[in-house]
Formats: sequence, structure tokens, C-alpha cells
Amino acid sequence: MLRNAESMFEWELSPGQEARAKYAMDLARHYLRAAEYGREASRLIRDGHYKKAVEAILKGRDIHPKSVEFAIEEFVSRVNPLARKAELMRDFDTSGVLYSLVVKIKC
Repeated sequence: MLRNAESMFEWELSPGQEARAKYAMDLARHYLRAAEYGREASRLIRDGHYKKAVEAILKGRDIHPKSVEFAIEEFVSRVNPLARKAELMRDFDTSGVLYSLVVKIKC
């Protein structure tokens, strides 16, 4: 998307076309930034840093919600079993924290 927008500047453009190309580049950068937050969240989830992953997901969701859906699904699929296991072990503090993180992301 960004490459296509940048290639528009290779031709001689009218002022209207130039403005449209600039807008397309800004929009592509915007989506890329949101996707980068999603990738960062995914890495943090794999490393077990769930609170930091929630922050990254929320930042990415503020920019573009569709770009971080994969990270949200990964987070929920990893954290829900951990919370259930903690609940079965009667560790309600840990399970409460984990469930609250899931609710924070889903809402």
C-alpha cells in the first residue's frame, strides 16, 4: 500500500493528484504503525509480558482496530487457559488479574 502510494510520485502529477497521493501515503503509514503495535503485542505475549502486550494492543486499536485483531485473538487464547488454571489452583489474585486483562482488551 505504501509502495503504491510512493510510486505515484514518480509521474508528473496535478496538485489534486499530488494531494491524493500524499493522503494515500499518510494512510498507509497510519495502518503500518497500527500493525507494528500488533506485532509488538504478539512478541510480548509469547514472552509472557501480558500487561505490556495489553498496552500495545490498546495503542494499536486506537489507531486502527482491524490491524490488531490477530494479537487480540492470540492474547485471549493464551491468557484464558492460564486464568482458568490459576482459578482451579485457588490462586484468585492471579486469575482475577488475567481475566481483567482479557476484559480490558475485549471491551
